Order: sequence, then structure tokens, then C-alpha cells
Amino acid sequence: MQLFDRIFGGGDSRGAAQPAPALSRAEVEERLRQDGRSLAGANLAGADFSGLDLSGADLSGTDLSSAVLSGVNLSRANLTGACLQDADFRNANLTGAVLRDANSGGVGRAATGTGELNPPVLEGSNLSAADATGVDFTRANLRNAVLIGTRFREANLQRADLSGARLEGADLDGANLRHAIADGADFSRAELETADLANAHAVGARFGEARLGRANLSGANLERADFSGADLSEACLEGARLSSAVMRGAVMTHADLGDADLTGAALDGVDLSTCHNVRTTPAGAL
Repeated sequence: MQLFDRIFGGGDSRGAAQPAPALSRAEVEERLRQDGRSLAGANLAGADFSGLDLSGADLSGTDLSSAVLSGVNLSRANLTGACLQDADFRNANLTGAVLRDANSGGVGRAATGTGELNPPVLEGSNLSAADATGVDFTRANLRNAVLIGTRFREANLQRADLSGARLEGADLDGANLRHAIADGADFSRAELETADLANAHAVGARFGEARLGRANLSGANLERADFSGADLSEACLEGARLSSAVMRGAVMTHADLGDADLTGAALDGVDLSTCHNVRTTPAGAL
């Protein structure tokens, strides 16, 4: 029975591995000096990094849950696989940082008693040219963040707040933005091939010259959005709200417009002849 308990975790748990205690600020500073700026795998939960220069630091696999990093320089830092639950990155500099597979749903001290986890706050942060492939920023606060050229391929941004964010030239191919809030966000020239924006709220957002081939925009609120010159080939716009949207020169080859509201939309130079389920009634729809 003892062997069974050791294998399956039953009975006495005294032999189970315990997480390392969180490092103090002094210990963090010492490790940055002694270990070639490496904090890989460290427990940094709740740490206050205010004023520290963490540019180029190795923070891969670290627990940064509830850490304070507002305004900190993390340019070119490696946060691969880090837990960012409830971390405060407001106005932080993350240009060129690597956040591959950083998971805001990872195990960290920010978990509540119900198992619910709190997303990170990145409001006003700069992640330009960062690699956030596969990152989980579910419900994260990215309001007014600078995400120019950021790589969010296959990232989870479901229900994230991207209001006013700058995503010019960002790579969001295959990203999950379902129910995301992106009012006034700038996706100009962004890559959004096969991205899922179902039920997203992106009033007044800019998608000029963006590539949205086979993207899912069903049920999205895109009123007054600008899609000038965008490629929406085979995109699903079923039930999308596009009233007063600017679609000039957009490519709509084989797009699905079933029940889409295009009232007052500017469609100059748009060929709808191959579109599916184009609504021509009631009057004013097209």
C-alpha cells in the first residue's frame, strides 16, 4: 500500500516536492550580478522589480504571479513559459522580448480559492517586435499597448482588452480573439489569417491593408471600422455589424456575408460577386 501511495500521491505527502520559496529583492539583485542575468525557473511571485533593469535577463519558466514590473525595462528579456498571473506590466518596456508560451493560466500564487486565475495587466506597455507566439493572455488588459510587429501567432487573446492598442504589422495568424475588446485599435497591415474574432467588439478599429483570409468575424461588432485595402478572402462575416464601415478596395473573394449589416458601409471598388449570402434586403443593407 505504501508503494501505491508513493506512486499515486495517496496518504502521507511529506515526501512531495515543495515549491522553492520566493526570492527577496536582494537575492534577485545578487543573482542578476552573479549568474549572468539569469533568473530562469525562479520563484519571483509577488516580487517588486520597481527600478530594476531587467533588459536581456533570462526569466524563462519563472513564477511572476502578482509581481510588480510596472515601468520596468524588460527589453530583449526571455520570459518563455513564465507564469504571468496577476503580474503588473503597466508601461513596461518589453520591446524584442520573448514570451513564447508564457501562460497566464499557469500555476501561480494568484489563483483564487475557486481555481480562477487572474490575467496580467499590460496597459500602456510596449511589446513591439516581441515574440509572444502561443502566449495565453486570456482576459489580459492590453489597453493602449504598443504591439507594433509583435508576433502573436496562435496566441490566446480571448476576451482580452485591446482598446486603443497599436498592432500595426503584428502577426496574429491563427490567434484566438473571441469576444476581445478592440475599440479604436489599429490592426493596419496586420496578419490575421485564420484568426478567430467571433463576437469581438472592435468599433472604429483600423484594419487597412490587413490580411484576414479565412478569418472568423462572425457576430463581431465592426461598426465604423476601416478595412480599406484589406484582404478578407473566404472570411466569415456572418452576422457581423459593419454599419458605416469603410471597405474601399477590400478583397472579399468568397467571403460569407450571411446576415451581415452593411448599412451605410463604403464599398467603393469592392467586388461582391463571389460573396456568399449577400443581403440585399431590407432596403439600405447594401
